[in-house]
Amino acid sequence: MKKIIILSVMLIGVFLVSPAASQDGPWRQFYTNSAGNTFYYDQDSVSYNDSDYTARADVKVAAAREGAGPRELTMVVQINCEKEWYRRLEWQVPGPEGSVRTVKNPSEWSRIPDRSHLEALNNIICKSFKGRRTDR
Repeated sequence: MKKIIILSVMLIGVFLVSPAASQDGPWRQFYTNSAGNTFYYDQDSVSYNDSDYTARADVKVAAAREGAGPRELTMVVQINCEKEWYRRLEWQVPGPEGSVRTVKNPSEWSRIPDRSHLEALNNIICKSFKGRRTDR
């Protein structure tokens, strides 16, 4: 019983000092939705492909309240900076006993919704492309 309590305290401590819980390290908060869910992107994961004008980044969503679903979700998002479209390339969901389930099934390209976390992410990571196109 004592080991379970110690393990529980350690796990809570890990969550409280996780990258999503602070602004230290590569994770940067960029959006909070009306439900209170907070979105972060890993600034070190951002990469660009000049040939198709896309950018990609790791995104973490921290749920505002406890519920039946996962407390945290991590995904890789690809954005077409020219067309303002996005797709999810993969996502990771925490499982039982600290396991992580990775789903690598890219979604179809979709228009970025107005006033969404994807629009906010697009404004951050695609600004590096602004003014770099020479074929327009």
